[in-house]
Order: sequence, then structure tokens, then C-alpha cells
Amino acid sequence: MPRLLPSTRSSVLAFTVAMASFLAPFGVEAHDYWLVQEPSTLKVGDTCSMRLLVGDRLEPELERALQRDITTRYEWLTASGSLDLLESLPEGAKPVFQRKVAQTETALLVMDRDFVDIETTYGQFAGRCTSPAILDT
Repeated sequence: MPRLLPSTRSSVLAFTVAMASFLAPFGVEAHDYWLVQEPSTLKVGDTCSMRLLVGDRLEPELERALQRDITTRYEWLTASGSLDLLESLPEGAKPVFQRKVAQTETALLVMDRDFVDIETTYGQFAGRCTSPAILDT
């Protein structure tokens, strides 16, 4: 990848910030992704399941399965160490996590997902906008 001169980097950054500032007040909605633990409280012996939900404004529209090709990091972290879940779970696992609780401890589930390039028509894009002002630009 070619290296940018400092003045070029500043220009690119300024353009990016300007576009973000311009688009922020307008309502172009994107889908939110979040993990939901089931059951919400656990005790030793229970099975903990995590579902990856997708929707707008935390209103679930669908549940996603594990997509290994766009999941860049997926780990179970505890004080005693970490477990790479990408190595142990199959593509398409749904729910995206299921594990029997073996002991009382604090754990953190970390999932990083890459961006997905989406191509759409103007009509489909316009249908997702909540503010007509962005379409007038």
C-alpha cells in the first residue's frame, strides 16, 4: 500500500471528519448487532447461550449464525486465561456460543467482526434514510 505524505493524510482525515460531521445529523440507519445471554442469570451447571441479534434500535429482526469469514476475533476471556472460539466452533453455529458453566467466575466474550461491503441501488438506499435532506445532496 502506498504511504501518504503527512499533508495528504491530514487532507484525508479532514475529509473523513467532514463527511462524518455532515452525515451525523441525518438519519441514515444501519443495523445494530448485539449479543444476548440466555438465561440472563447463571449458576454452576447451567448452560450459557449467546445469541447474535441484528436489528434497529435494539429491536431484533433476526438472529445471525457464526460467520467465520468476517469474524476477526472471537474469544472467551477469564482470569485463568483465554480460549479462541474461532478454532473450536463450526461455521454457521447458532447460537454463536453455548457452554456449560463449570465454576463461579467472571468471563468476557469478545467478538470482533469485519466490515461488510454492501452494494445497493439508490432506491434501496433512499428507503433506509429517515431524513430526506440527505438525499438532496
